[in-house]
Amino acid sequence: MKTTVSLLKGSYVKQNGTVALYLYIYVNGEKDQLPLNISWPKDLVSEEENKVLPRKKNDKEANDYNLIITDQIAKLNDIFIVCRLADKPLTLSEVKKEYLEYEKRKDFVAYMEKKIKERFYRKKITEGTRKSHKNAWLWLRAYKNTISYNDLTKKLIENYEAWLQKQTNKRTNDDKKLDKNTIANLLKYVRAYINLAIKDGISIDNPFKKADVVTNQDEKQIEHLLPNQVADLMDVYENESLPMGEKLTLCRFLVACTLSLRISDILAFDENKIEYYRVTRRLAFHPQKQVVTKRLKTIYVPIDPIAMGYLEDLIFLQNQATAQNLKISEAYGRKVLKKLSKRYKINIDGYHTGRHTFATNYLRAGGKVHELQQILGHTNIQTTMRYVHIVEDDQESAMLQLSNFYQGFRTNKP
Repeated sequence: MKTTVSLLKGSYVKQNGTVALYLYIYVNGEKDQLPLNISWPKDLVSEEENKVLPRKKNDKEANDYNLIITDQIAKLNDIFIVCRLADKPLTLSEVKKEYLEYEKRKDFVAYMEKKIKERFYRKKITEGTRKSHKNAWLWLRAYKNTISYNDLTKKLIENYEAWLQKQTNKRTNDDKKLDKNTIANLLKYVRAYINLAIKDGISIDNPFKKADVVTNQDEKQIEHLLPNQVADLMDVYENESLPMGEKLTLCRFLVACTLSLRISDILAFDENKIEYYRVTRRLAFHPQKQVVTKRLKTIYVPIDPIAMGYLEDLIFLQNQATAQNLKISEAYGRKVLKKLSKRYKINIDGYHTGRHTFATNYLRAGGKVHELQQILGHTNIQTTMRYVHIVEDDQESAMLQLSNFYQGFRTNKP
């Protein structure tokens, strides 16, 4: 009985010079290839050595890919040995069947951790997204240290949601339970990595299709500040003496409130960009989120004098922080925002509260929903409509308050 497994590079060369990589399998006269779902520069693939060659010194991605290749080849060799020892008929179809079953017996928790690292190295996700996905992985591992693919069932997912509902939010110092939006996000990320596992060839049904769990955020729970609350923060920024970390963080947050920007885009600003925006009086940029996904769409945002002032302050404060050898990171900024939230009794859930604040207050100030869609860069108008619903709810509440106000002046109250 003759068996062979080795690395094989695809014949089609993509525009970036890479080729898809496969495992070539030969079993007693039958042959096939299994996709590894990775690509590498054609000239840096060594089929003889079953490995990819580094593109540069200390190429971490090359090391990671070589681990994947070695792991998959070892797995198939194990299957060959097991089949021989069990006296099973060694056919290509039997080997492929065992290969899929082998994957099912593996640990999904370990796969999720490995896949998050791989996607980050390949620049498929940003640093912020990596942290969010890793947080979801940590919660899953806390629930169950290992989960085989065969154990990924409707019941397990529903039990996991029930367990999350009993957990305390570790980011706060109180005993508050995880809110339902947080739980929905944690489940959504797990679902995404189960889908990636299926795409990678794991033959399982996604348990989320049948599980009675919520993976969408409650639209009415979008955290945002009212206009008077933003005005209060502006006064704090202008009039109070704040430490550098708080001053720069609050400046970044006010940029988000006045220009709708994500923190990833705020951190990408430099002096040259600000000078250009000062002249043109509008932002024209590709959001960092889209740069990573390569779905580029230019966003145009007009800049008023107040917003321009915060942008100029942003660069000035960043330069000051650098001169003082201070690194005011995004993670540190989130802690500062929590501190400011408690100090001034304003609910700031994070930098993204600034973007939500811009959207809701833009509509309150008379802005049109289609204009807001363009500013926020939403492809689907339904995503923008979330903010319309919030403002409509506020209007209903205001109308009720107005009616009650009138009733207070009536002589004969009903």
